Amino acid sequence: MSNMSIAEIAEATDTNQKTIRAYLRRNHARSAEQKNNRWGDAKKAYALSAKLTSELVEHFTSDTEEEESE
Repeated sequence: MSNMSIAEIAEATDTNQKTIRAYLRRNHARSAEQKNNRWGDAKKAYALSAKLTSELVEHFTSDTEEEESE
């Protein structure tokens, strides 16, 4: 999976951006210096790494599938 912004991941998984950011805060530590910045790299339009993008899409897609099966 390619680098995506939080907005793109939210759209692809039909998940609220705030939910994704909350998940990132709980599960991925950042240094104090980085906490004052947006998630991702400003030079890449705030794109998250491909590995993190894949993890987020998988996590939020599997949550949706579980809800549909209940």
